[in-house]
Amino acid sequence: MPDFTQTCQKIYRNALLNAHEYQPWEGYYLVRTVESEIIAHLLGLKNDYTMLEIGCGNGFYSALFSPHVKKIYSGDLQAPDASTLTMGIAKAKDLLKKLDVANVTVASFSGAELPFRDEAFNLVFTASTLEHISDREKAIREIKRVLKPGGRAVIIVPNFIT
Repeated sequence: MPDFTQTCQKIYRNALLNAHEYQPWEGYYLVRTVESEIIAHLLGLKNDYTMLEIGCGNGFYSALFSPHVKKIYSGDLQAPDASTLTMGIAKAKDLLKKLDVANVTVASFSGAELPFRDEAFNLVFTASTLEHISDREKAIREIKRVLKPGGRAVIIVPNFIT
């Protein structure tokens, strides 16, 4: 499997050069690249993993993880929605195409109603999404349902330290 840090840096540079306009804020790609490296090192990703990303936003996390897993199903709500801060799935599809990522399938779905069979994924990843789902307990049950035995869920939620 390719070195995660090297592939992340390559994807990061490619995104800055060819898809800078897909960053929701300046420095987004850099922050997500560093976060992804930390997550990948903690998890020990394997190239036979099937991964689910809930709330993919612009799809950049999926792009970073894509060289290190077999397949990623990446989803978000269909259309932009200011109340949930979703960009809609069109941006993710466009960004992944610009970055020439082939093993990510982008679809529209809600984190509270995952359209996947039981025990389908080795890894479920969601960042800055759970706090926007009204029925969080249902979303957690859905994550557990689609995880394979021994699978892992990475759930990142914003926090503030004062």
